[in-house]
Amino acid sequence: MKRQILIISLLLLGNFFTSAFAQDTKITISAEGGPSLTSFYRNGTIRKDFKSIAGGYAGILVQYNFTENLSLRSGLTYERTGTKFFIDTYDIYADYIYRFDYVSIPVMIRAEYGKKVRFYMNAGPYFSYLCNQEYVSRDRQEFDDQTMQIHGSTPRNKNRVDYGLAGGIGIIIKIAGNAAISAGVTDYLGLCNTKKQPVYYTSVEIPVSTQTSSYNNSAIFLVGFSINIGKSKS
Repeated sequence: MKRQILIISLLLLGNFFTSAFAQDTKITISAEGGPSLTSFYRNGTIRKDFKSIAGGYAGILVQYNFTENLSLRSGLTYERTGTKFFIDTYDIYADYIYRFDYVSIPVMIRAEYGKKVRFYMNAGPYFSYLCNQEYVSRDRQEFDDQTMQIHGSTPRNKNRVDYGLAGGIGIIIKIAGNAAISAGVTDYLGLCNTKKQPVYYTSVEIPVSTQTSSYNNSAIFLVGFSINIGKSKS
């Protein structure tokens, strides 16, 4: 009798899993990454000429599909951001590169359209935490051949927390079964003032910086691989 109950229980359990995975998929797991162009935008009475530098992005995201065309995406991502700018006064000339490493959690709504080749649009907020920072000064003429590097042990230069809006477009191409590849562009637009630096002065008390605000901005070129858990919608 116990053996029969065990067999019936296993059959019922197998039928449960078969039924569950026979339904249209509700979960998509994606791995994505790619290069970026990253810089600051800022406001204030003194505006430096910020230049974009190359950054990078990688992340694992989980997508819950409400319908075939509408879903919610979130996960954990890493991003290298930064900028390049110059200080040029009568007693200081320096070419600076700033680099910042963030861990982020985006929360985005995705709309998709198509069959084998699907077009998508993402939009939503993101929340980031600064893990490391590095300032590198090149060709500094105040002191010959001096190179300055400031790492994450000096957090006073940059606020740790950042948040903003993320949005992007791209395509998804189904390749086999529940697997797909994707390519697209996403922009991360910071809404939090990340600057936490004092005003710096030259030797004759001329300010070379001011109480401006600076915000992160990155354009990311993404490629990704995703897999649906469950039956394909095709």
